[in-house]
Amino acid sequence: MNDLQTERLLLHAFTPESAARVEAGEPGDGDHWTDGYPGPGEQRATRNFLNRCQGGTTPHPFGNYEIRDREDGAALGGIGFHGAPDAAGSVMIGYGLAESARGLGYATEAVRAIVEHCRAQGVVTLRADTDPDNHASQNVLRKAGFELVREDEDGPQFEIALADGAKIVTYLELASLDALRPGAEVAGLAVREVDGASAENREARERIGGPYGWSSARRTEEQWRQSLVERPGRRFWTITRDGEAVGTVETEPHPDGSVEIGAFGLLPEHVGQGLGAAALTLALRTAWATRENTTRVVLDTCTEDHPNALRNYLARGMTVYKTETGNKGASA
Repeated sequence: MNDLQTERLLLHAFTPESAARVEAGEPGDGDHWTDGYPGPGEQRATRNFLNRCQGGTTPHPFGNYEIRDREDGAALGGIGFHGAPDAAGSVMIGYGLAESARGLGYATEAVRAIVEHCRAQGVVTLRADTDPDNHASQNVLRKAGFELVREDEDGPQFEIALADGAKIVTYLELASLDALRPGAEVAGLAVREVDGASAENREARERIGGPYGWSSARRTEEQWRQSLVERPGRRFWTITRDGEAVGTVETEPHPDGSVEIGAFGLLPEHVGQGLGAAALTLALRTAWATRENTTRVVLDTCTEDHPNALRNYLARGMTVYKTETGNKGASA
């Protein structure tokens, strides 16, 4: 097992013996603990570590580390893994600091060290969650490069893709029309249906999806016609403002009663004009109305899409029902 070192910190790999002292709250000879360490969180983490050590082996390099001040050796908190990476190369971390050590950037520094450690170990996706009101911890994760991928009653869930070519795909649903939280109304915003094979639709998909790797952005006219034959239930819509095209929507009903939004986006010149919330509201309502007895509206996004996309979906009342790690290349 190896310690990890940053500019100000030493992340010292726990042994079963040192973890047992922290779990019991009883320092041994040579232990130097800052005021307030260990807290209940560190004790729970070391208890989990000790359970993982049963059988005489330690779980490093995916074990637990004591966060120490390099200058005086004082233990400030802890950081570590909830378990080993799963079959998809995904692993979750947790961390905490004594109250006396907070607000000094130590948590961000420690998390960044763990990110690089995981990258070196070939981890594909690193995950972390926080309490809903723990805004300081959420800011730590964002500073360390994590992205919000889920927000539910258990609190925000964050992930960072580490392996080359990895992306995080997030699947969302609007379970009822009553759950929709409309964006601020924009005067003149409307939708009109268009032919999927039309130049208008093809050019919109190319301009909107090209920067994000949408496969539909690269289809020829003949490929478009073939795709429409293969999936005839799809419908295509142009979002307009006062008659001018500003975006696109694709809807497709499924046998289970759901309607999928296969593509949604604004033309580049209309991004950043405050249209996103209202346009998505219109898209969700349009999708819901495309069939009788709709059970839910679904869509997916990934970490290669526009950085505000997931935030907009969550703000409109959509909820995450699945996340997965995939290879580069969007499919819209």
